[in-house]
Amino acid sequence: MTEKKFFQMRMPHAFAVLMLLLISFLSIVPGTKVQAEAAAQSTMANPAHTFTTTNDTTISTKANPGETTVLIFGHTSCGYTRSTLNSISSCDWVKRPDIRVIFAEINGHTKEEVQTYEQGYQCPDMTFCYDEDFGIQSAMADYAALYGVTRMSLPAIVFIDKNNNVQNLLTGQKTADEILNEIKKFENIDAGGSITPPAGSDTGIENFAYGLKSIDNTIVSTKWSKVKGATGYTVYYKTKAKGSWKKLKNVKGTSYTKTKLKSRATYFFTVKAYKKYKGVTYTGSFSSKKVKIK
Repeated sequence: MTEKKFFQMRMPHAFAVLMLLLISFLSIVPGTKVQAEAAAQSTMANPAHTFTTTNDTTISTKANPGETTVLIFGHTSCGYTRSTLNSISSCDWVKRPDIRVIFAEINGHTKEEVQTYEQGYQCPDMTFCYDEDFGIQSAMADYAALYGVTRMSLPAIVFIDKNNNVQNLLTGQKTADEILNEIKKFENIDAGGSITPPAGSDTGIENFAYGLKSIDNTIVSTKWSKVKGATGYTVYYKTKAKGSWKKLKNVKGTSYTKTKLKSRATYFFTVKAYKKYKGVTYTGSFSSKKVKIK
């Protein structure tokens, strides 16, 4: 049976957040109609929030230059949320360097619980976030308030364009195709982001070697060779060999430095070249490099 989240948005904000916290400890009421879908689509300023990822880094919902953000609020026991994330994790467009997907867990689960949930998808292009103090629920309330939503089902999906404007809020189970179609309403995306360039797109983007160097025990610098025909490069990292990759940044040059690393920790890095051809973004193959922080 569909699990639903209810909250009142026309109260003062502080009281609304308190109500959300109380609701999280009650069973989710099923069978109520969703009103978020009925809200007219309109562009609104993004009430940016900062979340903690399962790799103990922070990520802002404020738009990155050149990236569309798909922000997904849900919880680990919601079947509709699982179905939506499964569809995204197996699609092609999630690999695009001009789209980022953030999942924010609303029910206050621990980092370890959300990490276990994340590992089930094995998708390095989705960033998973947690907050045991229920701050993510407050963020969800802010986005829902933009559209005057008084009750909604999960997942709640917020679309943020490259100019840091909220384009729409959708709720309930969605497929990757449905989400891509929504992005196409405000971004010029012609295809789903295949990973192999078609014939006639100049030379393919092949795997390439790069080096890692630890600096001052808390900084890692990575450099790589320029790839012919590449538009740019995407840097990823993870903290466990079998863990999920996390996107760090898209860069135009051939180097990147990661700071604020933990002493005596092990990190894995990889770099993927990408190329834009006739409105489609293609990514190359890649291999990982390991570095130990002293």
